[in-house]
Amino acid sequence: MTTASRSTRSKRRGRPKSETLYTFYQIQITGWEFGWSFSLVRAQDEWKKLGYFDEFSTLTLKGRVRMPEHFKYPEVTLDLMSDYELRQSTRRPNGIGSMSVSEGQLRGFICIPSAGIASLLSTVNSLACIEIIGTPLRYRKGLISSISIGTILE
Repeated sequence: MTTASRSTRSKRRGRPKSETLYTFYQIQITGWEFGWSFSLVRAQDEWKKLGYFDEFSTLTLKGRVRMPEHFKYPEVTLDLMSDYELRQSTRRPNGIGSMSVSEGQLRGFICIPSAGIASLLSTVNSLACIEIIGTPLRYRKGLISSISIGTILE
């Protein structure tokens, strides 16, 4: 008795992998906050860091969604966090940050290079809008793949 060889059939089963869709979000900045910390690395955590010091800063931008129009969660809080190890990543990341909805507000967490925080702080009073490209919210969560911040609201 002969059987059909498996090479003639597709070895991969299940649904085909779908392509990633992206959504454009435009946010008008209404306020900001800044936090910075500098500390010694604990002795038991020295192997994780490059050096004996740890620096961390967060720029929190608050605003309202302008695009897409009639967005279900109009209030936005974005935390731009410095990460000095960002460019030393060994594997390709899925995004530069994430967003989720909690308490009726869109929250975003984005890692940026440490030098980027310093340049943003010098112009923070004149910042007007943030444009984000990310995945559509699914189960109130999504990934951020691109961000641009400007001084002119288009």
